[in-house]
Amino acid sequence: RLTVTISIGVALYPRHASNFTTLYKAADEMLYKVKSRGRSGSAVCGEDGELSSSARLQLDVLNVPSGLG
Repeated sequence: RLTVTISIGVALYPRHASNFTTLYKAADEMLYKVKSRGRSGSAVCGEDGELSSSARLQLDVLNVPSGLG
């Protein structure tokens, strides 16, 4: 039997970092927070750490440039 889990750490440009290295570090920190809680989850970087569940609901991703335009 194979069990697959996914852990996701999220940091948004330019809200959480202005360059790739810092952005990657912020996302990686969130990833390891998820893994420390037992894996199979997600965490979004906030100004002072991880965003709460209620703050995540208020995150306006439509105003964050995606770079896909």
